[in-house]
Amino acid sequence: MIVGTHTKIRFSEPGDAGFYRDLYLQNGPRAALLDARREFGLPTRQEIRELLKKSESARAFLFTVEDLEGRLRGWCGLRALNVEAAYCELFLVLASEEDYARPLADETMDVLLHRAFRQLGLNKILATALDSEGPLNACLVRHGFRSCGVQREVLYSGGAWQGMDTLVLTGDNYSPDAAGIGSGAAAL
Repeated sequence: MIVGTHTKIRFSEPGDAGFYRDLYLQNGPRAALLDARREFGLPTRQEIRELLKKSESARAFLFTVEDLEGRLRGWCGLRALNVEAAYCELFLVLASEEDYARPLADETMDVLLHRAFRQLGLNKILATALDSEGPLNACLVRHGFRSCGVQREVLYSGGAWQGMDTLVLTGDNYSPDAAGIGSGAAAL
């Protein structure tokens, strides 16, 4: 577990499944929660619990974000990890849209980027955000991500088509000093 100034970040556990299910139900669809066909699915708590159990044995990097009082605030991780190609996909889903502009999101991003670039030695991280995820997109850009293209009309939701922006951050553009991560980042 990493305890920051504003957050606690720990490995996800099967008991977090109910909170994750609630994330699917609030604030509309999110790019990180779309399935492989880029469709909005709605997994059951049991399906999420099974995913979390499998991820423990498959060396996935799924984390739960808590505030300092222990309230669950988000879900994040590094997935589609390809060590040979030295890249992965980062995802961050926070329960409150406002949190993407707060230190809680910044600390979470710092931990994920440090883990990917410094601990795993990756060269590139991808992230995606739907048109409706402006606060997430702004958070990614604030941390150095740059758009490498928008896929138009990926998802029909709320009576309108949404595009999905794919963003990239390379190791050359990552600054560990800017991240503000101390030696505690190695704890996860």
